[in-house]
Amino acid sequence: LVGSEMCIRDRITGIAIIGVFLGYRMPTTSNSESRNLRNHSSPIVTTDSETSQEASAVHRFPLNKADITDSIEAPTMATMHTGHVFLAWATESGLEQRQVMLAISDDGGRTFAEPYPVVTTSIHTSVTTTRGRTIRRKLKTLPHLAVAGNTLYLAWVDAAAERENVVLKLIQSHDMGKTFLAPVAVHQNRNARPTFTSLDVSADHTVVCSWLDNRNNCLLYTSPSPRD
Repeated sequence: LVGSEMCIRDRITGIAIIGVFLGYRMPTTSNSESRNLRNHSSPIVTTDSETSQEASAVHRFPLNKADITDSIEAPTMATMHTGHVFLAWATESGLEQRQVMLAISDDGGRTFAEPYPVVTTSIHTSVTTTRGRTIRRKLKTLPHLAVAGNTLYLAWVDAAAERENVVLKLIQSHDMGKTFLAPVAVHQNRNARPTFTSLDVSADHTVVCSWLDNRNNCLLYTSPSPRD
């Protein structure tokens, strides 16, 4: 046993000596070369300062107090193959009045032009009675954007002129949001009260709107429009 232990110890000592010898004989690398080797093997993507600034760009659009406390209205965004980015949102712009604001970027979202109102509508107040209680609730505007080709579509819930009800309306622009055609009503029934609305447009410009209604126990309604 003693002889075996001595033999194993001699082998370990010999291996250690060879390792030290090889360590002295191996070419050394400088600190910069070592960093380069580590960077070369590490899958890190680097960007220049301009790209980093663009990637971290934050665009802020002012909201009023009523907008900030609103937990239902939400902004809507659509992009076009030309690099245009469209951003729209509803704002309570006055007493019993809302506007749909539109901000446009023509450089992929790096910068935005000053937002401007494309829709101005009254605010319809719904009045219901439940268990002897009268509940008043302001209906929302709920804007939606969609794009097909070079056409921009915007749908929103508009208060009727006499403010007795609301109508889901649609407008479209063929010049990147600079001008819009006259609005059209998505539904004709004046008893409709669209809520939880949505908008989608296919590649052939078929427009489909859907919403929940207060008719027939709140069923889901859709209104497809053929290409015009």
